[in-house]
Amino acid sequence: MNLRLLGLGLLLVLLGGISAYESGQQFLAGISTANNTISSEVYVNGSTAAILPLTLNQTSFFEFEYNSTQRINFYLLNLSAYQSLGSSSNSVNTLYSRAVALEGKGAVYIAYNTSVGVYPYQPAYGALFPMPKYSMNSSTLPAGPYYAIFSNNGTYESLVAYTFLIKPASQVTLTNGNIFSFGLVSGVLLLLGFALIIYGLITKGKPKQSAKETEADINKIYREIDSRGAARHTRKQGKASRARPRRKPKRGKRKG
Repeated sequence: MNLRLLGLGLLLVLLGGISAYESGQQFLAGISTANNTISSEVYVNGSTAAILPLTLNQTSFFEFEYNSTQRINFYLLNLSAYQSLGSSSNSVNTLYSRAVALEGKGAVYIAYNTSVGVYPYQPAYGALFPMPKYSMNSSTLPAGPYYAIFSNNGTYESLVAYTFLIKPASQVTLTNGNIFSFGLVSGVLLLLGFALIIYGLITKGKPKQSAKETEADINKIYREIDSRGAARHTRKQGKASRARPRRKPKRGKRKG
């Protein structure tokens, strides 16, 4: 077991958890402060239509969901498509055929004879929501006025409950960017942390020396120092003896 690797791994896991927590807090804060949710109910008499105007001040993330006690037709149109309907917008008999003609020309969503609907529609929703007749399936809509039309072609009154979720696209982009950044950092930290922990568990650290082994090593070092010093002293003496000049013997004076 390598304690150093284990400690470093635990530190990275802790930092990754803190980063993930911060990203979650930012996401929840953005949802709670930036969303504009419109939830209400409307009664629609038989053979009539209820028109709900909506205005997007800027390009916005847009979702809606509705459910009705009776089967109805539902249309979401921009201003130009709504104006193209003319006075027929008050006539449920011709409203559907005229709205279908506006597919790709300002119609955002068209549902026929359904009691529930959702936008944007996804195939995965098929078990809960029937496929609409037409849907742009874009999660963002340009700024401008829109009209939600609940058309009751039956003879009985219908109670329609609806929820519209509107959020500026710039805030959605910012929130998603923050989540990606924090999520990437936290993911890398957690991955590295767990990898170091696992590696630290399966590897051995440097074994600790006992007190006797440490004392023996110190004595060995001292002996090496002493032996090197003695050898150095011997070499100096040898050099000094070789470098000393020889004296010439004195010659005696001859007697005459």
